[in-house]
Amino acid sequence: MKTPLVSVVCPTYNRSYTIQNAIRSIIDQTFTDWELIVCDDGSEDGTKRIVDGFAHSRIRYEKLEHCGFVSKVRNAGNQLARGEIIVVQDSDDQSFPNRLEEIVKKF
Repeated sequence: MKTPLVSVVCPTYNRSYTIQNAIRSIIDQTFTDWELIVCDDGSEDGTKRIVDGFAHSRIRYEKLEHCGFVSKVRNAGNQLARGEIIVVQDSDDQSFPNRLEEIVKKF
């Protein structure tokens, strides 16, 4: 059985001090068919540098013009998602290593 692609959408704004942990928790997932879309609401603090530092083929960085509405930023990420399942990962959260695996099992 083919596993679905999971799109992880991570809205962020000026979270360079914590986004590294959020990204690392997705990279370390036991489920490996994922893409991570970091949607940046116009950060000015080096968030892009942190994301680019991962140089991971499944991580996409999209910088948006600052709007101040996390739902708008999250929706922009949802529009970019290619996966059959969309999961939200806030930039100050960390996922347990089996989070995506458990979500896929439920589907």
